[in-house]
Amino acid sequence: MRIKILTLEGETERQNHMRREFEKISTSPDFFYGVRGSALSAKERRLAVIEPDILKPGEIGCALSHLQLYQYMIDEDIPYLMIVEDDVVFTPELVTL
Repeated sequence: MRIKILTLEGETERQNHMRREFEKISTSPDFFYGVRGSALSAKERRLAVIEPDILKPGEIGCALSHLQLYQYMIDEDIPYLMIVEDDVVFTPELVTL
């Protein structure tokens, strides 16, 4: 199964963390750069969601990033994709699979 790590450009500490986590399962990370919600204008946030005032900019960016990944799956005809955010920690149980 293909795996994409959802991260943001410039988040080198988080990306280095994910490289270390993926070393545990002998796999190279494949990063997908999402939407930085704090960089969206108020107009862009309003266009993105029905109730922009109840979501924080980061939450809007996260949702838009996942939507971009779903579009990527459609465009590339990928039936399955594991999406991992850049702050996960692999449990020992996963590492031993």
